Amino acid sequence: MKKTYSKATRKISDEILVEKIQLGNDKDFNILSQRYKTKLIRYIFNFTKNIESAEDILQNTLIKTHKNINRFDLSKKFSPWIYRIAHNETMTYLNKETKNRKVLSLDNDGQIEDDIFSQKDIESLSMNSWFKKELQDEIQVFIKKLPEKYSSIIYMKFIEDLSYQEISESLNIPINTVRTQVSRAKKQLLKIILSEQIK
Repeated sequence: MKKTYSKATRKISDEILVEKIQLGNDKDFNILSQRYKTKLIRYIFNFTKNIESAEDILQNTLIKTHKNINRFDLSKKFSPWIYRIAHNETMTYLNKETKNRKVLSLDNDGQIEDDIFSQKDIESLSMNSWFKKELQDEIQVFIKKLPEKYSSIIYMKFIEDLSYQEISESLNIPINTVRTQVSRAKKQLLKIILSEQIK
């Protein structure tokens, strides 16, 4: 049975919840993780294109968040911190997958196949109605066609609605770099959308 939380609980800021967790109220981590599960798995899936892998990375992210939460600086905002953990875990996974594909490609005439949904993935996705709804959002299809460095930034900005400062802290890059890359990403995204409409 899915847990529900009162309006009063939902109004408590992330940072106050983290402070309570740091003081020993570990049950508050469940509230905190529930706030971010859907957002994080959407973000992770944007890169993995595989629901099982995304769920594994999400679990690793939450485990690492819980393990290191006492190191979180309460003077800062929590969301960029957890996004940075999720991003790092995702990049670690993708780097491993890339190495594995290079090995496997030797049995495939040196070709590395494009990432596509397997039948197993589709069946898994059909059991998650909320996730299926997200996949129907056409703009996310276009975002996935952007280069990796642009897709992560524009996803954070326009899908997760993070500020430039939050993105800067999440990806550990200067805020001016974020602004520049968002601008470039928007231009590339527009080109992709226009090219798809012409087809």
